[in-house]
Amino acid sequence: MPGIDPNIVCHRLHVNHASKPVVQKRRNFAFGMAGQHSCPNDNFPLPRIDQLVDSTSSNQLLSFMDAYSDYNQIMTYDDDKVKTSFIIERGTYCYKVMPFGLKNAGATYQRLVNKIFKDQIGKTMEVYEDDMLVKAPKRADHLKNLAEAFSLLRQYRMKLNPSKCILTGRAATLN
Repeated sequence: MPGIDPNIVCHRLHVNHASKPVVQKRRNFAFGMAGQHSCPNDNFPLPRIDQLVDSTSSNQLLSFMDAYSDYNQIMTYDDDKVKTSFIIERGTYCYKVMPFGLKNAGATYQRLVNKIFKDQIGKTMEVYEDDMLVKAPKRADHLKNLAEAFSLLRQYRMKLNPSKCILTGRAATLN
């Protein structure tokens, strides 16, 4: 199965083992789910967009990349798969990978890209979940920075969405 190596990141559920299982009422998923979430909020900080934009203003070239969030699947921790089980008319199922509709999916994905690009963030790259920006204060450094980013993408098997990538770079026009 394509996706991120579970040794890099794996989605874990935070479950209170003292709680007893509760049979949930039947839901109609065609209209979405409303109501309260019982999952505790993941306090992993997401970057502030205004700070990311400000950090790019002095660069001569920028390349924008977008990862396939649904293709770069984050596996669910083996012991937690049974906790995600649900029953429908055709059988019993569980999630093998982290569903991106979860409350804390963004924080988990941000944790992943922070780990992959830890040495580049703030220097040659900025990342916000599945959106990545390779920057270069000097034109001459841009290809080296892109090569470094692509090397890490390849190493961690992260796939890009080519229809949302601008890899030729653009001159920064912000003052």
